[in-house]
Amino acid sequence: QTFPYYYSGIFEYFRNRRINEVLATLPKATAGDMMKLQNDNFNLCAKEALSILIPRVFQHRLSPEEKSAFSYIKNWKLFNDPHEVAPIYFECWWNQFRVELWDEFASEKRLLVEPGSFQTIRFVAQYPGSDFIDNKTTEFTETLDNIVTTSFHKAVKEAEKWKKEHPQISFTWANYKNTTVTHLSQQAAFSVPGVQTGGNAGIVNATSHKKGASWRMIVSPGSDEAYGIYPGGQSGNPGSKYYADFIEQWGKGKYFKLLLLKPDQQHERILFIQQIEP
Repeated sequence: QTFPYYYSGIFEYFRNRRINEVLATLPKATAGDMMKLQNDNFNLCAKEALSILIPRVFQHRLSPEEKSAFSYIKNWKLFNDPHEVAPIYFECWWNQFRVELWDEFASEKRLLVEPGSFQTIRFVAQYPGSDFIDNKTTEFTETLDNIVTTSFHKAVKEAEKWKKEHPQISFTWANYKNTTVTHLSQQAAFSVPGVQTGGNAGIVNATSHKKGASWRMIVSPGSDEAYGIYPGGQSGNPGSKYYADFIEQWGKGKYFKLLLLKPDQQHERILFIQQIEP
């Protein structure tokens, strides 16, 4: 009510805070430190959301399958690393929770978007008993605990459904997320699916299903030390063996040392020079 500007859209509230948190511990950061930071998979959203969700689950109502999933969540170190299982259950749970909590936004077709993850966490943390939590279109009164547990049931079903539909691959975060480097033409034959990488939207390593860093670069000021990598290859020809030769390294958070040259500097790796006359 008192903010003087119109506020619309969803903005970043997790990556920036994680970056500041890490930088505060690096008074003299090295190139290696920055490589780790660019590929940091810590899930700050999960940390803050799970502090609210976990204590409110009716654990006595969980099936053996659900108890196993809940154990993954409780023992998770909160990193969306490629081999982890817990991020799958959290992703499904958080998405289902927001659907259950903000169902009135969808049912009444309002001209408003539902609150984002950051606002949702703040709301349920400050007003866990709010009358707004109850869905007025149902016959019974919903509490936050009801919504948390119901959404967890649905999340496990969603994850198990994926597992049954993909029996040929491991049940890991990288496979579930299925990061795909898509060709500009949107042709599947020219794209590379199933990149084994972590992260997700809202994480410093913001690599989701179809989005990620198109160019990572680190330069040490005052020196010629520089590193970079992109999710592609040396050749733009899909038939070339060099077409996608950087993608695996990109997914692993690796870098190549870059050659930095001053104007008119000669080097043995320069194959030819092309000059454009006015």
